[in-house]
Amino acid sequence: MDRNGRKPGSRLARIVAASLWLVLLGSGNAAAILLEKPIDCQPGRDCFVQNYVDLEPGPGYADEACGPLAYDKHKGTDFRVSFEQMQAGVAVKAAAPGLVRGLRDGMPDISFKAGGKEAIQNRECGNGVVLLHPDGMETQYCHMRNGSIRVKPGEQVTTGQVLGLVGLSGQTEFPHLHFEVRAGGQTLCPFTGRIMESGCGGAPKPLWSINTLDELPYMPSGALDGGFSDALPDIDTIFVGGKKTDPLTPQAPALLFWAGFWGVRAGDTVAMRVTAPSGEVWTTPDQTIDRNKAQLVLSLGKKRTAPWAPGPYKGEAVLTRQGANGQKTVIPVARTFTMP
Repeated sequence: MDRNGRKPGSRLARIVAASLWLVLLGSGNAAAILLEKPIDCQPGRDCFVQNYVDLEPGPGYADEACGPLAYDKHKGTDFRVSFEQMQAGVAVKAAAPGLVRGLRDGMPDISFKAGGKEAIQNRECGNGVVLLHPDGMETQYCHMRNGSIRVKPGEQVTTGQVLGLVGLSGQTEFPHLHFEVRAGGQTLCPFTGRIMESGCGGAPKPLWSINTLDELPYMPSGALDGGFSDALPDIDTIFVGGKKTDPLTPQAPALLFWAGFWGVRAGDTVAMRVTAPSGEVWTTPDQTIDRNKAQLVLSLGKKRTAPWAPGPYKGEAVLTRQGANGQKTVIPVARTFTMP
């Protein structure tokens, strides 16, 4: 079953849901517009949704599948990419035709933890664009790359037109596009059509087009990255341009394999091991996660007692989740480093 309780491939159900939304939203002169994917990436391959609109009423949070990929009062859908992809350039695209109602550019691409919240006060969106669409909806595109915005206030844009590039500006800890949808003064979840904090579950009225819905399956968790270092990487910098792999030598004071995951849930277990060139295996007891975490980095390694042997060191980490009805989710990370 998919996020909304339909059988996989139930295209008819999606068409019916989208058609109902057209009737419900399109009460004015302009017909309601279904939204296309606002970022040039392939979810599950080179990007993923880190956070969804918060649908939990009051305190607490819930995503569109009633899962934990949100935080309290989060208003948008966060499409996350790697720092390396951000540097190469990932296009942000207009989700529908509309008028450029406002924009901001010129803010630096740094984690807000480095610059401080005071530096971005009242500019939490960072570099961004707001579009007003013919059906009265607004879409907002946040955390775009400094100097990348390609449109001007008052400009008419078409669906799929490039607005700029994904960045790291404003209140963000990792490169991503925060995509927000508003109608009638209310923030909406584009996957269900529900108002923020109005409750998850129930019959959906998606704002996405059928093709975009097919491209955005709900993914609860995944692997971020992995590597070898002589110390545990700083989780606050490793995914925003921090050094991921030291230039290790046989004299390195320690040798650690690290692995990162996103969408980690309470009760998940992580097993890690390193296989040295000699065939010796380093292991540690499986670690059980005590609470939900948006992202997590764990490591396994040893301190140097003699020069590290030359040859390949293979690191492996596996996150395992026991689900309902005996279902099991397994997420692996594997990396190999060759010591000179």
